[in-house]
Amino acid sequence: MYKQVLMATSAFLFVMGLTLSPVMAGGEAEVLHWWTSGGEAKALQVLKNDFAKKGGTWKDMPVAGGGGDAANVTLKARIVAGDPPTASQIKGPTIQENDEAGVVAPYHIHEVAKAEKWDSLLSSQVANHMKCDGFTKY
Repeated sequence: MYKQVLMATSAFLFVMGLTLSPVMAGGEAEVLHWWTSGGEAKALQVLKNDFAKKGGTWKDMPVAGGGGDAANVTLKARIVAGDPPTASQIKGPTIQENDEAGVVAPYHIHEVAKAEKWDSLLSSQVANHMKCDGFTKY
């Protein structure tokens, strides 16, 4: 179960376009997300710690409530204003909508997802929900 939580957390960050590498944005990554309660915050902390160990600075931008609705409104406003965060938690149809709008960063981690067999760690319903055109573009 712990491995699945870490896998889901990793998928969360990859969905956002953040590959846990401190090379983008000068080593700083502003991360918009809605994982603010209990176990979500604990899982996210594992990734924050890993990012810091690799020399990155995580600038947290949590948006609580609404199961992500408020965060998606915030993300859209930031994109329209020309000030998107480095990474944002997005899921399902929002991934496809943002990809079609051309605002998903070109971090191609399909190879990573394939090599680490992400599809075998997640149900097919979840895995397919997090893809664009059959590829893990997160």
